[in-house]
Amino acid sequence: MKLTKFDTLESLIEFLKTNPSWISGFVDGGLQPQAEFNIVQNNVDTITSTIKELFGNKGGVYSRPNSMSVYTVRNTKDLREVIIS
Repeated sequence: MKLTKFDTLESLIEFLKTNPSWISGFVDGGLQPQAEFNIVQNNVDTITSTIKELFGNKGGVYSRPNSMSVYTVRNTKDLREVIIS
């Protein structure tokens, strides 16, 4: 990791600990809390796609570069009416 203003990673960490408001620049767009339901499997699209079908084809199935397949539901209505119920 190349640090421009700080000589070491430790000096950067110390700066962040003593200046926590500095982090707010990374979240300047405002908070957007979001509930999410995930099932992660070792790249077995068949299983995650079948689980998606079981839940009424709500959400999505995504492949990750680390050979993982993820079934995700983010829609609040789907979470309440399909996943939680």
